[in-house]
Amino acid sequence: MDVSDNIFSGVIPSGIGQLRNLDVLQASDNGFEGPLPSTFGNLASLSYLSMENNLIDGALPASFNQLSNLEQVYMQDNYLIGPLPELDGLTDVTTFWLSNNEINGTIPSSIGGMKSVESMHMDHNKLTGAFPSTITNLANLRYWIFNNNQISGDLPKDIDRMTSLVTVQLNVNRMSGLISDGLGVVRNIKKLYLQDNAFESPLPKFLQTNPRQYTYLDLRRNNFTCPLPPWCSKQGTSDCEPCHEDGSVLLCCTYIVSATGDFNSLCTLQPGCPEVSGWEKYSGVPVTDCIECYVEDNKKRAVLAKKPSSLGEEEEAALRKQRKEMKARAVQQLDDFIASHN
Repeated sequence: MDVSDNIFSGVIPSGIGQLRNLDVLQASDNGFEGPLPSTFGNLASLSYLSMENNLIDGALPASFNQLSNLEQVYMQDNYLIGPLPELDGLTDVTTFWLSNNEINGTIPSSIGGMKSVESMHMDHNKLTGAFPSTITNLANLRYWIFNNNQISGDLPKDIDRMTSLVTVQLNVNRMSGLISDGLGVVRNIKKLYLQDNAFESPLPKFLQTNPRQYTYLDLRRNNFTCPLPPWCSKQGTSDCEPCHEDGSVLLCCTYIVSATGDFNSLCTLQPGCPEVSGWEKYSGVPVTDCIECYVEDNKKRAVLAKKPSSLGEEEEAALRKQRKEMKARAVQQLDDFIASHN
């Protein structure tokens, strides 16, 4: 059943539980409100649920855990509150998106029963407490997105069991302690966001040297102490703030790995780029010189490229080709950067 992208409103009737053979429910981008009825758990055949961007509030009913055939859940951008119900009955769920709600309370230990889950987006909620140790049971999890909550405590001790991880976004929480060496064992991770927490020194061994496996690595605004790791301090850019005179705060840079595996500082608008009112200053372009700025696709984005100099005709043509390729890469990197923060 697909009723998405309409102007339906009102509460979801309890009679929906009688649709026991319903396999797909798409009701996104409407004005449905109120909580999901307890009878929702009677939808025994439901495998695909898409109700994002509505006005649904209240907590997910306990019966939600009975949806044993459920595979994909999209309920982001609502007004759900917490706490989360038990989740160990959702053994077939591969995609679980509840971003941008008001879900609170602690993460239930039963989350470890969601052994098929690959993408879990719980960002921009009000979750508290530490991650339960059972979360390391999620061996198939690729996208662990829990940023912008109030999660505290350490990283799970057995994090090296989460071998499928590709993107880890735990930034803007209240996590503390040491970054586990086990995180460095997970070699598939390409994007690691741990900024805006309270992690402490010393940094684990895999971050003491050049961590080339990452395309994005952000450790800023934690409680690290000096000295800076060599891969950061050698860059000497404004993105990498030096240690304070008292030897206290370390604010580590954000870096991007180029196609060759070399580290480059992420560019920001420099004096060569004019200040244009209304432009958003996205970081993420690995360009040495910030000289040329332009609006791409009417999205008011500052993209940086090298300015042509006085060259011969062939050299200038080669440079124009290089700039065109650079622009394409920069735009793609910006799109990836923006998508990862949405």
